[in-house]
Amino acid sequence: MPMIVPQLYLLPAAIAALLAGMSAARAQSPADLASRIEAGTIAVISDGDFVGPTYATGRLTAAASSHRDLLTMIAPGRDAAATRIGQVEVSNSVTGPPEVLSLTRDGRTALVVERLQGRGPGIETVQQLGPGRRLFAVDLTDKAAPRVIDRIELPATHPESVRVSPDGRTVAVVANTDRAASLFLIPFRDGRLGPVAAHDLAGQGVTGTSTGSAPKPGGVTATFADWHPSGRF
Repeated sequence: MPMIVPQLYLLPAAIAALLAGMSAARAQSPADLASRIEAGTIAVISDGDFVGPTYATGRLTAAASSHRDLLTMIAPGRDAAATRIGQVEVSNSVTGPPEVLSLTRDGRTALVVERLQGRGPGIETVQQLGPGRRLFAVDLTDKAAPRVIDRIELPATHPESVRVSPDGRTVAVVANTDRAASLFLIPFRDGRLGPVAAHDLAGQGVTGTSTGSAPKPGGVTATFADWHPSGRF
């Protein structure tokens, strides 16, 4: 029976607001603040190409900035000295809720999908970013030193969400193209991602009614996938 570790997922803006609110009375380090949170693991994804105004203007952070795409892991301890914080560079996109990040129940592995690629030379707006398609597995055995242990390319671009099964042995990803809304199932064993099994949702009987000027295949846009607690569905 896998050990269930409480997990807290925060976007950069959310954790900034949390830290600002908690430190209103007096300045404290992130380790001080994290030690007050009752969670086994805090996982934070940071998209180095996005800043707050990007969501309104579409303009990316300054090219000369030192911002990077990061996964930050925080393991709160009884105090700041016992709190462990580590980071690893991994391509991700914070274009919505943190559905591009999933942790195994035992807190030993993180799965991250890349919805948009990172910026290249001359790229200044969100619309210019290339489509992402990579899935990353990150070893969290040492929260102070997370490391990417495997990565694969998915059959479709712009993956919307990732969720790992309760037993940690299968990863589910959903994505949409102009031809299909798809579910991808990827086996995960011994730190390695296996071959991708692709399922067209319309072919599985998941259909709806298209609306708007750009009808979706099967009338469905897949935005989130999750597992039944039993792991069977």
